[in-house]
Amino acid sequence: MVSDEAVVVLGAGPAGLGVAYELANRQVPVIVLEREDSVGGICRTVRGNGYTVDVGGHRLITKMDEVLSTWKRLLGEDLLVRERRTRIFLRGRLMPYPLRIASTCRTLGLSESLLAVFSYLAAGLHPLPDDSFENWVTNRFGRRVYQHFFRTYTEKVWGTPCSELSADWAAQRIRSFSLLDAMKDAVRGAFQPDLEADDESLLASFHYPRLGPGMLFEAYADAIAAGSGQVLTGREVVRIIREGNRIREVLTSGAGAKEHHAGGSFLSSLPLAQLPLLIAPPPPAEVLQAARALRHRSFVSVALLLDQPCALPDTWIYVHEPGVRMGRVQNYLNWSPELVEREGHSCIAAEYFAWQEDPLWTASDAEMTDLAVRELSDLGLIEPRSVVGATVTRVSHAYPIYDPGYRERVDTVRSWVESIGNLQTIGRSGQHRYINLDFAIMTGIQAARNLNGANHDTWLVGTEEQYLEDRPS
Repeated sequence: MVSDEAVVVLGAGPAGLGVAYELANRQVPVIVLEREDSVGGICRTVRGNGYTVDVGGHRLITKMDEVLSTWKRLLGEDLLVRERRTRIFLRGRLMPYPLRIASTCRTLGLSESLLAVFSYLAAGLHPLPDDSFENWVTNRFGRRVYQHFFRTYTEKVWGTPCSELSADWAAQRIRSFSLLDAMKDAVRGAFQPDLEADDESLLASFHYPRLGPGMLFEAYADAIAAGSGQVLTGREVVRIIREGNRIREVLTSGAGAKEHHAGGSFLSSLPLAQLPLLIAPPPPAEVLQAARALRHRSFVSVALLLDQPCALPDTWIYVHEPGVRMGRVQNYLNWSPELVEREGHSCIAAEYFAWQEDPLWTASDAEMTDLAVRELSDLGLIEPRSVVGATVTRVSHAYPIYDPGYRERVDTVRSWVESIGNLQTIGRSGQHRYINLDFAIMTGIQAARNLNGANHDTWLVGTEEQYLEDRPS
């Protein structure tokens, strides 16, 4: 059973709020510490002047009834069902996604389309070792399809050559089918255009909060506060005090003072790369070395308020054009009409992926706004004169990198953390695993139940591949 001492949760993202909600419902004292001034982590929403930004665009999809029922209970009629409309921008064209044979052939041309088929057949005859993202995709789709539809976008997101990305990411995030399967689906879709997708990563519709995902996580926080918990924002963890194999307290800065938060159990959704660096006394040198070698990709969203409606039917667009730096475009009116309050206006966001030492990350808001306006205009998606407002949001440690050797580094850090009797790690960042928000929430739920005598391995949550998001989010 949980002791009478409070449970301390580090981070108010999906995992942190998921564990605190579970505990508060059982009247267990719980304190959630969040560095930002709002909850939701990477899924938070940012409010501009007359519009709301969903930073990254987050669908609510799950097969877990327990998670879905909680979303419905917290949001009621504010939980909408929205239609998914997604396209790829490639070679100056917008192509439907999932791919369709006719549109793909029009974009690539007949000769290149035939070469794509031949390269697929060649890949089947001469498979490569499945030891990198590049080889994994090439084996299943052929080199030409890999080059057109995977390489450019993937390298924008990860900032790393696909030959240096682990095949783990491909196996986890891409539907487990081959080009032949894709062609069968495309033909079936051409004759049955209204057919519902049977792969949840490509669902034709999804749940979405009326005012963006931040609305959901604010509802989580309100429910926690109404139970036995506290959610304290503006608190940055600066030190975690250890005595032997137990954590004693967490020190935070913010709210005008340094604070000490003692507890009986601690759950961390902080990046696994940062957690050991905060603990004092520190772990062994090899653990610190492994933690420092874990890498993350960060994210910059540039939301532009337009003084006219947007004619694009898309919810979001993947930008495969190599000549622009943006990787994705969001059209917020098509996520929820209430994300844009101003009558006759619309909001489009250009999204960029960056290392924290990149010019994209260190550029000023004005410089990023100018870049987004220029690139969206170059693609013919907006008129520059229609831009009347902008909001730039930066999210650090957004995407854990699966580079060679990452698994061994994770195992080294995990093994040491698990030697601490009252500390569990949860969530995407906390476990350095690229999992969806419903799985992140479930790691928190299971961790809470472990405090009550269960024996869940939270690291197994989300290891099944069948309905993961098909692109970074």
